[in-house]
Amino acid sequence: MSRSSAITYDTPGILDQCISNEIRDMLAKKQEVYMVQRRQHSGKEKTRVVVQAIEGQKTVNQIAGEHKIHPSLVTRWKTEVLERLPEILSDGRGPSRAVQERREARMLQQIGQLTMEVDFLKKKLGLCHLDGDET
Repeated sequence: MSRSSAITYDTPGILDQCISNEIRDMLAKKQEVYMVQRRQHSGKEKTRVVVQAIEGQKTVNQIAGEHKIHPSLVTRWKTEVLERLPEILSDGRGPSRAVQERREARMLQQIGQLTMEVDFLKKKLGLCHLDGDET
């Protein structure tokens, strides 16, 4: 290649301007990518993903790749479902968890109160011996 056939730029400002415009366009596209909102996943989509994960025929990465989601979402959704499954499948005949917790708290309070009353009565009747006072 001879020198005369080589492309030369007599005005470096035009080349700089082209590069600058190209870089500006790339930066604008990059900003657009960052401004995209997170994807909302429907309950049906989550269900399909979790069922596949529970079946265990595919790896978490395979499932995530098929549904175009991050593998951590597959794991998180599966964990949530497995934790809540007993609650979801309960027949509703028994008391709810909140009712059971209130009942248990009330019973523990009553046990404490009765224990104190028994100790008080033992002291009054002289039936209670303090540790080390037994003779």
